[in-house]
Amino acid sequence: MLFNFKLQSSVHLKPRIVTNYVTKEKELITQDDLNNLYLISNKGELIWKKQLESKIVGEISQIDLYKNGRLQYAFETEKSLIILDKNGKIVFLTRLYEEKEFNSMIQIIKTLSPKIIIYAPESKDLYKSSIASSLFNFGNIEKVMEGKVRPGHFQGVATVVEKLLNIYKKHKKLIKKLATGRHPFGVYTKGKYAYTANVYDDTITIINLEDWSTKLIKVGAHPYNVLTHQNLGFVTNTVDDSLSVIDLKIGKEIKQIYTGETPENLDVHRKLNLLVVTNWGSDSISVYSLKNLKLIKEIKTGGSCG
Repeated sequence: MLFNFKLQSSVHLKPRIVTNYVTKEKELITQDDLNNLYLISNKGELIWKKQLESKIVGEISQIDLYKNGRLQYAFETEKSLIILDKNGKIVFLTRLYEEKEFNSMIQIIKTLSPKIIIYAPESKDLYKSSIASSLFNFGNIEKVMEGKVRPGHFQGVATVVEKLLNIYKKHKKLIKKLATGRHPFGVYTKGKYAYTANVYDDTITIINLEDWSTKLIKVGAHPYNVLTHQNLGFVTNTVDDSLSVIDLKIGKEIKQIYTGETPENLDVHRKLNLLVVTNWGSDSISVYSLKNLKLIKEIKTGGSCG
């Protein structure tokens, strides 16, 4: 590629060549010192520009998050871990908290419910007298993404997960193991049924907790959360920016409702007969009438409403 392109300020991140999975053409992605992220075509034309909260640390990797051939951009900044789609829209973000912030957050979470399990070990709980990770064979994954610039990163993460699972094994007994769709995320229970959203299959699984029978229902792209009210089920679809409405009597999606960008969580106000959806991507809350499923109001909130 040979062209001139003027950034808003000096280059922070060395430009990287990436591939547009639709056109198969090469493009450039880079960040300037004002934390602007740019995607530039091979002709030197701006495709999109996105303001980030802080500077990127390490590399930008292209990943296939949903295992469907559609690539995203994954990277870590000084404050967050972020995944963007090809249009620069955030599909995943998690904050990286300082120790003081993290400890304060744990204390708040503990007051919410005794059912919430928090695993926040100190280094002495993980490593005893010496700091050392367990050894796992991750193959080539250790050479890409964070593993490329932070040797041992995945070994350390896996060690923490291993310790948590060992604690779980000591105190829990498996009653039943059931098949769901791919990448089940979260569980919602009501009465004799449990519901889980299967992120990679664009489905939800309904489980009868009495006879352990299951039913798979197709919904929108990248389902995130499930909720039921009377004879209807509701599922937030984060990639489609939509809400699937399911008739629980026939076990089928009957319609999709547009939400704000990247809807995540949802709840019902039974007294007012309202359905509320949080839109993480557009920093808003959508409020619907449960009588006719029409949008009553979309309310702007602070950043990352989820």
